[in-house]
Order: sequence, then C-alpha cells, then structure tokens
Amino acid sequence: MSIFKHATDILGAKVNRLLSRAEDPAETLDLSYEKMLTSLQEGKRHPRLPDRAGI
Repeated sequence: MSIFKHATDILGAKVNRLLSRAEDPAETLDLSYEKMLTSLQEGKRHPRLPDRAGI
C-alpha cells in the first residue's frame, strides 16, 4: 500500500467520523420523511401510464 493511499484512507476516515458526529439523527429522519412525502405527492400528480406491451 502506497503512503499516499494510506494517507487518503486515514483522512477519509477522519472526515467520515466528523460528519457522523455532526449529523443529527432527528434532522436526518425529518428530511427523509419530507422527501418521501414529496415523492408521493409527485406520484399522485403524475400517475404512470399503463404499459402498452400487450397491445
């Protein structure tokens, strides 16, 4: 393993740990819920047309 690859791995691990500490699970859950609601609303506004494979 080259020294640059090793340094990159260490730096990536440290950045990942910092991001994990900064992340608020409640905010992440709220954002996920809002994205799901938006997707559901978009689906209701623009329903898929049935496949015409059998025609």
